[in-house]
Amino acid sequence: MPKTRIHTTVSPQTLRKIEELKKEYGTLSAVIEKAVELQYNSERASVVSNEDLILLGFVKELNFTLCAKDHYTALAEGDPDRAVKESMLEMAVKYISKKPISDLSLEELLENICTLWKILNRAEHAEVERDGNRLNFVFYHDMRSVAVSEIHLNLLKYIFDKYYSGKYRMRVDTVTVNGFSVVFETI
Repeated sequence: MPKTRIHTTVSPQTLRKIEELKKEYGTLSAVIEKAVELQYNSERASVVSNEDLILLGFVKELNFTLCAKDHYTALAEGDPDRAVKESMLEMAVKYISKKPISDLSLEELLENICTLWKILNRAEHAEVERDGNRLNFVFYHDMRSVAVSEIHLNLLKYIFDKYYSGKYRMRVDTVTVNGFSVVFETI
């Protein structure tokens, strides 16, 4: 399809941003097309505020970790069991998967948890690997704390016990200051 030539002016700040983006996208046209596509297709483009962008910057650049207020309160009060039970992990999985957890396979649940923990900046690395009738789940973080590893493992155990313990067996392989690995096998 033939392209249409346009001409416009931008502020010096916008031009600097465009020059940076050209390093990734190659041409001014590609930058503009990507920006328009993102703006056009984004369901939430109109509700992203400056504060939202600052929050995203904090999480990525300042290494913040996000958690729900009830979860945070329970942790601050030294009650990790309540923190697990009041975690928003179930609701967050439902939100990103667009399905009730009961409709997800164990593998789908684990993949969604990987995604969430990466988005929330809790995981440096998280992955699910299928090996026949076994699923291997690996979670790695950079917080250097067995307690952090254990609370995330307990979050996973809580959801597993609630939804999948009748079909799978869960075996904790390792727990370290940097994470854990778990094996799930069909019963």
